[in-house]
Formats: sequence, structure tokens, C-alpha cells
Amino acid sequence: MIILIIYGLLLTAFAVGSLFSPGDNMSFKVFEVHNNYAEADFWLLNKGTLEQLGRPTKEYQSFLTGIKCNKELIVSDYGFYLCVYLHQQRIWQGYACSSINWQHLRIKDIRSVLNNFITV
Repeated sequence: MIILIIYGLLLTAFAVGSLFSPGDNMSFKVFEVHNNYAEADFWLLNKGTLEQLGRPTKEYQSFLTGIKCNKELIVSDYGFYLCVYLHQQRIWQGYACSSINWQHLRIKDIRSVLNNFITV
């Protein structure tokens, strides 16, 4: 009986351990963020005016930043509407980079905001 309990705990620990991102001090990786990411669940506009910056879309374009949700932690539709909320609250405007009217978002800032916004 004790051996079965220990075996079950080891299997659970192994399964949960695969959810952690390497080098993140055991923090959960909720979103995977990459440029030109065709397999993503949705995409963010990472270049444009301050009003356009960070607007999510469900149509793939190679110049957009792709966001893929960890299906074990979050539903992709919720992740999309979370990004709609962040865009409406103008969160991305604080991360805009450029000295001209054409702004851009750094991928490390997108990763940081999304993976720190939801704590698991």
C-alpha cells in the first residue's frame, strides 16, 4: 500500500515537473511566445502605432508575435480575451520602444507580461 502511494506521488511529481519551464525557479510556463509562430493559438500586433500595439488577432501573419497557451493550465480563448483586456487597458503602451510614431514591442516584454500576469 505504501509503495503504491509513493509510486503515485512520483508519477504526479514527474507530470507536474514537465509543466515548469527550465531555469525559471519552478515557475509555470503559461504562454509560449515566439515571432513568426504559425502553430500559435492567436497573435499580437507587435509593430504599429501606440493604439494598435499589442492588439490580438486570430489571423496568422508572418510578422506577428504568436502566443500559444499551455492547454493544461489555460484555455486558449481565455488567453485571447486576456490579451484583449490588456490591449484595452493600454498595458502595451508602457512597453513600446521607438522614438518615432512607428512603435514596436520586444518579445521579452511580451513574455514577461503574459507569464507574470497569471500566477499558477
